[in-house]
Formats: sequence, C-alpha cells, structure tokens
Amino acid sequence: SYDHFDIIQSYFREIAVLFFTDTGMTLHFELESSISNPKMDRIVKSQLILIYKEMLNNIAKHAKATFIYISLFMPDKDTYKLIVRDNGIGFDESIAHKGNGLMNIRQRVNSYTGEVELTSDNGTTWHITIPT
Repeated sequence: SYDHFDIIQSYFREIAVLFFTDTGMTLHFELESSISNPKMDRIVKSQLILIYKEMLNNIAKHAKATFIYISLFMPDKDTYKLIVRDNGIGFDESIAHKGNGLMNIRQRVNSYTGEVELTSDNGTTWHITIPT
C-alpha cells in the first residue's frame, strides 16, 4: 500500500521538509497526480528515492540556495519525471570536483535506461526521466 505513486509523492515532500527544517529554505512542490496512480516497482522506487536524496544533499552542501522547486509526476503511463531546481550558485560540471554524488545519480538513472539532463547556470536544474 506504500508503493503507489501518490504515496511516493507525499513521501518526497516529507523528505524535503524534514531535510530542510530550520534552514530558512523555501520549498515549492508541484506533485501532479496521476490518474492511474500505479503501484511502483520497489526497486525503481528505492532508486528514485536515493537519487532524490543525493540531489537534496548536494543542494544542502554546495548550492547556497534559498529556494528549491521540486516536481514529481508522470507525463505518461510509462514514465516518471523528477525535476529539482534550486536558485543557488550553480557549478561548472567540467571543473567541479568529481565526487560520488553526481556520478551516483547518473549511474542510477542510466541503469534504468533513464535520462539525465543537468543545467547549472543561475542555480542548478535536474531533469530525471525513468521508465516505469
């Protein structure tokens, strides 16, 4: 019962709220409901949660952000889409320290034939697409 998409969306909100409690960070969520509200594969669900937590950790450690936009939705019945955007200082990925965070996110997404789009100017924006 905790594997349905709407429950996972609520969990994503809860994670961010708890993560940034007492930091002064402003969080904005767009958690568009899915008509089908499918049960998520437990492995895909856990990988998506780990990706999300890594993004939040990177924001907390490096971004110097005051605002985070988070969206988790299904653009169609076969796809999960996660967008996380902050208004922090951004970074140049080509010269950024190649720590495990960025690499882990990319590897997790690629292991599910997903797509990663990362832009980092005027903050950082992640677009993660993973098939259901």
